Amino acid sequence: MKLSQLLEPLGIKAQEDKEIEHISDDSRKVEPNTLFFAIKGVCVNGHRFIQEAKNKGAVAFIVEEEDLEGTIKVEDGRKALSLVAQRFFGEHSLKIIGITGTDGKTTTAFLIEKIFERAGIPISRLSTIGHRIGDRETPATQTTPSPIELQSLLKEAKDSGSEACVMEVSSHSLSQDRVYGMKFWGGIFTNLSSDHLDYHKTKEAYLEAKRELFLSLCPDSYAFVNADDPSSTKIIEGTKAKVIKFGIKQGELRPETVEETETGIAFLIYGERIKSRLFGIHNLYNMLGSIAASHYYGIPIKAIKEALKDFSPPKGRFEIISHSPKVIIDYAHTPQGLSVTLKACWQIKPKRVILLFGCGGDRDRQKRPQMGRIAEELADVVILTSDNPRYEDPEKILDEIEKGMKKKHLRISDRSEAIEKAISLAGPDDLVLIAGKGHEGYQIIGDKHIEFSDKEEALRKLATVQIVSEKVI
Repeated sequence: MKLSQLLEPLGIKAQEDKEIEHISDDSRKVEPNTLFFAIKGVCVNGHRFIQEAKNKGAVAFIVEEEDLEGTIKVEDGRKALSLVAQRFFGEHSLKIIGITGTDGKTTTAFLIEKIFERAGIPISRLSTIGHRIGDRETPATQTTPSPIELQSLLKEAKDSGSEACVMEVSSHSLSQDRVYGMKFWGGIFTNLSSDHLDYHKTKEAYLEAKRELFLSLCPDSYAFVNADDPSSTKIIEGTKAKVIKFGIKQGELRPETVEETETGIAFLIYGERIKSRLFGIHNLYNMLGSIAASHYYGIPIKAIKEALKDFSPPKGRFEIISHSPKVIIDYAHTPQGLSVTLKACWQIKPKRVILLFGCGGDRDRQKRPQMGRIAEELADVVILTSDNPRYEDPEKILDEIEKGMKKKHLRISDRSEAIEKAISLAGPDDLVLIAGKGHEGYQIIGDKHIEFSDKEEALRKLATVQIVSEKVI
């Protein structure tokens, strides 16, 4: 593709119209005939790598800093990268459904995927725990990919025959303009609580980042919002989209006769009785968001009903891996997430709830004592352990969690030992909730990703416990 074509969305004319075969913002990935983007990041300034990119064959450069010879200067390199990536990978007719919010994005994405598949509509999915493009499943390194990877995946989705794509849209991606200029068929707002304040600094800034998705929507798009969340009014302020509100207390889409049982949730909506194997009111909101988007897309309620009846949670989202004792793996890593997950545990009616959790290092510290308080209020036995400590001392993280606790609890920083302890304490009618890491197959210590899976670790411990039990018998 000619450089002049790529620069059209930026309103810039090419001084020398070169043939561009690749685009990159990473000098390590530069190949001959690359258009290289030098972007000043939070930790690394891409302008330092212009010469390296040139040596590897880059033939054009978009920069943010001084107007160097042979470069094209722009005000905002991130926005430029997103627009150019969209042009480079080509226009597509995909109907994209973006989901943003603190909790529930992944489950809602999987729910929509299931509903569309049941209705016979080809759909791709981009999510925290993996991307599915056509029949191909790939791991995800970010909730929302960088603009180049994102547009490449969307092109692949179109080429695979997908009509739609459901994707999680993180606050980081919105503040970093990874989806800038994209056209969404609809946006879903799940909820907002304190998270990522290490990055956004204030809850107001965090909310404003989420709001960007809805400000970007066109008049022919839809904004599906959880009306019961106090932030929903601010989230849709200024949107041009058609606003559809859902909720248990408010909104035009509200369920009737909600029942929470030991086997899941049942409710009446659009004249149909929906039965689901999901637990917890938070999952009722996730279902309502997915129902709203699917209904306005034109999917019949009977197809929605059948899809929800068969739906199982995504990996690491209230994933039940054992029944006696009940052992559940969940990604809950925020105060609100931990609270609603623990309440969902009690819906199953266990004798006791044994909770194991920690908090990630180099992340929002103010939520740590909050989570300690919630843990001791809603669980019978609490075991504090290490999560992803990164560059922080795991013991100091646990100290901060304990500031919100007054009751007796256990403290075992080694996560493997903590899981073994939790399972060893459980009787056949107890429930063990292992929270915080969910689907993750690693533990981040310093700058290293150490192989570690809560699910695999728990299954090993359960097998050991079973062997001991058989010997006693």
